[in-house]
Amino acid sequence: MQIRTSKIIGIEPIGQSRAYDLVVPKYHNYITANGILTHNTLDSQAALRRTMEKYEKLTTFIFTINRPERIIDPIKSRCTILNFRRLPDTEILKRILYILKKEGITIDTKKPKIVLGLKELLKYSNGDMRTALNTLESVITKEHEITEESILIEEKPQGVLAMLEYATGGDFEKAKNEVQRIYIQDRFGVGSIVDEVYKSLGELDGLTEETKIKVYEKLGELERNLKLGTNPLIQLTSFLAFLWVVQYVKVPDSCPLIEG
Repeated sequence: MQIRTSKIIGIEPIGQSRAYDLVVPKYHNYITANGILTHNTLDSQAALRRTMEKYEKLTTFIFTINRPERIIDPIKSRCTILNFRRLPDTEILKRILYILKKEGITIDTKKPKIVLGLKELLKYSNGDMRTALNTLESVITKEHEITEESILIEEKPQGVLAMLEYATGGDFEKAKNEVQRIYIQDRFGVGSIVDEVYKSLGELDGLTEETKIKVYEKLGELERNLKLGTNPLIQLTSFLAFLWVVQYVKVPDSCPLIEG
C-alpha cells in the first residue's frame, strides 16, 4: 500500500460553497489524528464516535496519542490498541541532528546553553519522538537557525515551586500573578504546568501528611475538570486558593446530612 501526503502551502478563505462527501466506495480512506483527540472534550469525542460508527466500513481511523486515559471507553473499544515503548534519548538526539542537517539548519553544539537546551528538549520529550520534533520546530528561528535564546524557551515552567510556596504562605496575590505569568506570558501548556505542580508538591515544606493527601486529591480533581474542557486559568487559580484554605479550614471528606 502506498501512502501519499501533501504539504499545506497556505490556508485562505474562499467563501461558502456546497460540501461534498469524500468517502470513496471502493477504497478505504485513512484519517490520522495526531494527538488532537486527547485535547477534545467528552462531548466532542462522543460526536466522533458516531462518525466512526457511520463510516466504519469505508474509513480507517488512526489515533496517535500520549494520554490514553483521556479517551472515552466507547472509542477505545472500537480500536486495536498498540503500545510502543519510549525511545532512548540517544535515538531521539540522533534523529534531531539528522533532520537539522537535512534541513540545513545551523546549530552550534559548542555553546553551553545550546547543549543545555538540547538536554532540556530530550527531557521534555520523555522518549516521545513526536513531542521532540514538535518542540524542535518551535525553537527554530525565522533565520533558519537555533540560537541560545530560542532553544531555552522550551525549558520546564519556571517558578512553579515559588507559586506553590506563595499560596501556602498566604500570599495569594503573588501566587495568582505567578500562574498568570507562566500560563499567559510564558505560554506554557496547562499539561506541562500540572505535571510540574505534581513534581513540585513533593518539595513543598510546611504541609502535614493529611494536608498533602487532600492537596493531591484536589490536583486529581483539577486534571479531571480540565479533561471536561473547563477554563485552565480558573482551575489553576482555584487550586492555589485551595492550597491556602486547606491549611486553616477543615475540609470535610463528605457533607453529612443535618438531622432534625
